[in-house]
Amino acid sequence: MNTIVYRAGRAAMCCWCEVFLCGEDRGHLAAVAELALNEITRVERMLSRFDPASEVFRLNHAAVGVPMRVSPELFVILLDCRAWWERTEHAFDITVQPPSCEEAAGRLSTPLASAERWNAIHFDAPPSTVTRTVDAITFDFGGYGKGYAIDRALAITQQHGITAACLHAGTSSVAASGSPPDTAGWPIAIRHPDEETQAAAEWHLSHAGMSTSAVPSVLSAGLPTPHSPLTEGLFLDGNAVSHNRGDLRSDAGAGSGDPRTTVRHDIIDPIRHAAITHPASCTVMAPTAAIAEVWSTALLVHGERLALEKDVVRVLCQRFVDEKWITSSPQIDP
Repeated sequence: MNTIVYRAGRAAMCCWCEVFLCGEDRGHLAAVAELALNEITRVERMLSRFDPASEVFRLNHAAVGVPMRVSPELFVILLDCRAWWERTEHAFDITVQPPSCEEAAGRLSTPLASAERWNAIHFDAPPSTVTRTVDAITFDFGGYGKGYAIDRALAITQQHGITAACLHAGTSSVAASGSPPDTAGWPIAIRHPDEETQAAAEWHLSHAGMSTSAVPSVLSAGLPTPHSPLTEGLFLDGNAVSHNRGDLRSDAGAGSGDPRTTVRHDIIDPIRHAAITHPASCTVMAPTAAIAEVWSTALLVHGERLALEKDVVRVLCQRFVDEKWITSSPQIDP
């Protein structure tokens, strides 16, 4: 039997998610793809801060000072995000609230500093309880959730015997295992922040995750996904992701409009508590999509400041992260 690439997609996490699986049995590939997409939907239902049925929504609306028991999975996620907050020198922060957020405007006249917010959150394990001692704190997984979801979905494909798979969420975060036949990996092109049809860089991704955060000077609606990942590759694009902000949604609210054409670029610097406006794009490749998403967000915050002050176009991070920094300038760092 010949190896085929099976492709399936679904609107989830307010973006278009897709699964590409290599194998010989189309029926098996279709069943596994459905399981992987179901896993993305499950994670969305847990992490969404807009869905009243989600754990995160209930946690955000829990009474101040009252411990709320959460699932072991969410408890671990929260602790993981706190660790990444420390490791990124506070540039990655799931407790960020944009100054324009109506929720924060009615609660606090002056935003709490990043450390103050985390100090006001108490974790107890067992029994996996979280206590907010300040009402103005809202957990927001916009710079983590998509990466985590496709990491979990990729694990599902591996559990069912798929050795070569590529998954993306809104073409801003990608996770891959193995490679298609006769290739070094899944071809991924990084869209130039100013030129919609041009690639700033290309990789072959295998057994790794990749994520792009971007504040483009020219926004493009729509997601140019490939007819075949074997021949054309996947355009990785940060235009449709909203890191440090929350679930991607149109201005009318979550779930309205076509998720494949929803575009936002309100990336928040949690240190300055202000939106990043300098056109730039940061792409990170890491062991998992969640780690890549964390660092693409953090380096967009730190890197933008370096770029403005020292004209830096390439920022090196931890040794286990391979990242590329692209500014909206004529010269692109190779």
